[in-house]
Amino acid sequence: MIDTCEPKDALEEEPPIAFCEKTHAACGHGCKGVTKERKCLPCLDSACAQKNGHFDGVNEDELCTICYTQELGAEACSRLSCGHVFHTNCVINLLKHKWATLRITFSFLSCPSCKQEIKLKGLSKPIAQELGPLIGLKKIVEEQALIHAKD
Repeated sequence: MIDTCEPKDALEEEPPIAFCEKTHAACGHGCKGVTKERKCLPCLDSACAQKNGHFDGVNEDELCTICYTQELGAEACSRLSCGHVFHTNCVINLLKHKWATLRITFSFLSCPSCKQEIKLKGLSKPIAQELGPLIGLKKIVEEQALIHAKD
């Protein structure tokens, strides 16, 4: 038995978010989005994505540009308000880690690819649940900064 210095929770990975169980009527391919969402992602199958021009040619065989370890088709994906597609768990982890230094900035609330601010409208539920309180925190910090700037 190997003894580690890390707590047990640190060794456990985030459980994957379940795939949508629906299939696309036009092509018959499975949805690669998050389960129980109102609106499915357009088909990420490589043939359909190329034919329909979705997401600038991004398909299920492309690597997630947050983790760079697995293809988009390996985990449930979400499309951000700007249109970029990532693994849902990758976006959630990005939001959970917040700022990387002592300086508090809210740049982590932006798309990793194009830096546009992530909007709540149209997001998958798991990402929206993580993002909502962070947007509230940002608003409070901005209000406090304005109060202190006037003093």
